[in-house]
Amino acid sequence: RMVTQLSQLNLATPAHDNSLRPFVYHEGPTWRRYMATSCFSLSPRGYGRTSYHLMETLQMGLIPIHVYSDIAWMPYADFLEREQLVLSVPFHDVRKLVAEELLPQNTSWSFDRIRDTERRIRTYRDSHFSFAGAMHHIAAFMLNPSKSDLQCQALPQSIRNAK
Repeated sequence: RMVTQLSQLNLATPAHDNSLRPFVYHEGPTWRRYMATSCFSLSPRGYGRTSYHLMETLQMGLIPIHVYSDIAWMPYADFLEREQLVLSVPFHDVRKLVAEELLPQNTSWSFDRIRDTERRIRTYRDSHFSFAGAMHHIAAFMLNPSKSDLQCQALPQSIRNAK
């Protein structure tokens, strides 16, 4: 659903389309190749509170743009923001983010800044973005929350429990 909404913004285009747009999406067995050659990867919220693709992007050592519809909901939220490893934007501000921060003529994201951010993401890959790393942080959180980069977030009100 989010890809459809993004394509309606005229920002995303299929990989086989030669149009010049900031985002290209690709479905199929070679999606990792397309991601690996990208500077940023859109990681729209999925059916749950967060995005599975967010973790795939971080595991690949790439910079995710977490797109959400209501509330930003990310694992390690404070850690990711403190370390500046992810861009997080509500859906209604995606066009603004692209125009003001990501288009080449306006970007504050130099090639060196992108490479440095990717390098820092890779340094945390095993400790935070792998199965073993996640399990370590879950165990640490259960024993002593201050020893983990995980944190509790109250579930936002949903239709099911709305008053």
